[in-house]
Amino acid sequence: MNHHAFKLVIFLVLLGWHYAAFACQQKVRVGINEGWPPYVIKQPDKFIGVDVDIIKNILSAANYCVSFVELPSSSRAFEQLKKGTIDMLFAASYTKQRADFATFTEAYREEVMRLYAHRDSDVVKATIEHILINKGTIGINLGSFYGASFSQLVARFPAQIAELPLAKQRFDLLNKQRLDYVVEDELSGRYFLKQRHYVHLLETAQVVHRNPVYFMFRQGYVSSQQLQVINQAINANKEITQGLLSQYQQYL
Repeated sequence: MNHHAFKLVIFLVLLGWHYAAFACQQKVRVGINEGWPPYVIKQPDKFIGVDVDIIKNILSAANYCVSFVELPSSSRAFEQLKKGTIDMLFAASYTKQRADFATFTEAYREEVMRLYAHRDSDVVKATIEHILINKGTIGINLGSFYGASFSQLVARFPAQIAELPLAKQRFDLLNKQRLDYVVEDELSGRYFLKQRHYVHLLETAQVVHRNPVYFMFRQGYVSSQQLQVINQAINANKEITQGLLSQYQQYL
């Protein structure tokens, strides 16, 4: 085991002790989708990943126990949040439409969405509008929000947008050149580009969307006082959150 890997193991062990130090007062059912490494990785008996670690750390600090409920896509997760079969989603962008049926915390990290391409694509002129005007196809996550400008382009060119629930599906289709481009979070994109299977793919310079992301609770689940406690935990644990992100980034 190299020095960096050893440091990561020790860091996560200590973080595990931090989780155990708190007796939870309330359980929260968190909707989760397996296909988003390194944020979420499904193992036979549990989920791991950087967002999994961040969620457990912050919510344990606010005296919540976490149980993960696997869902097939982000769009299905929003439906289940509205119905009350889950209590929380994470890595959620704020929109007025979502705020009509959910309560948002303060932001817990930033998300940067970049454009990924096959090496044989026209990456020099790869603005989203240029791609779509020239009949290019783009893979995105089913149910995600990439900003108002991108949404307007999706509405203009719906036939050229492929909404897929798993990042691996999107990158596999890009690798096979069945899609021309993929929009993906840069940490997740770099995870896939590091795999030998995707040596013909590359990250372009274009940032499609940059925004803070939040925990998103179903309406009525948290009181204003409970929300304040969770927000305090988010702010008090910013250094740990950044440490987790930095530890994962070292290997990508």
